[in-house]
Amino acid sequence: MTGPHERIERAIAELGSEHEPPIGWEARVLAASASTPKRRWWLFAVPVVALAAVIVVVIGLRGEGTRRPLALAVAIEASGAVVRGTTAKPGDTVQATASGGAGQRAVWIYRGDRELVVACAGAKPCRATLASVGTYTVVALTAKQPLPAPTGSLDDDLAAALSGGASHTTQKIEVR
Repeated sequence: MTGPHERIERAIAELGSEHEPPIGWEARVLAASASTPKRRWWLFAVPVVALAAVIVVVIGLRGEGTRRPLALAVAIEASGAVVRGTTAKPGDTVQATASGGAGQRAVWIYRGDRELVVACAGAKPCRATLASVGTYTVVALTAKQPLPAPTGSLDDDLAAALSGGASHTTQKIEVR
């Protein structure tokens, strides 16, 4: 028989033996942590840049879908200060700007339906003095092809522009 001390020592020595790592674990850890060859990151960048170029070309060719719609910005200046609203008094100045649209742009300002006050082409602001009492109509137009020159009649000028493929937006100003 063995003494109590020997049994205790043997039990302590065997304690945790079921938790020992498997044979060859050191070799597997060293193999997994070995340095890997450097990857050439720029080889991944080449296809990404090519894909981005294709996307830009496709969007550029479909350009019509990305255009902003025609917008008209109108501001009334009374005694040097910009005021809100669509009413003014004689002597005030109106500034109108067309943006967006299909390419060609114009702003036409009429007093009543038969008096063209000013016609401006392009995207620059169009200014006019509201000289007398009445209703003024500010028209912003856009078209792919050149817009016709206005003749002085709001209805006739709009009809000519629309028959040429133009689109428009209007805003009325009451001068009292």
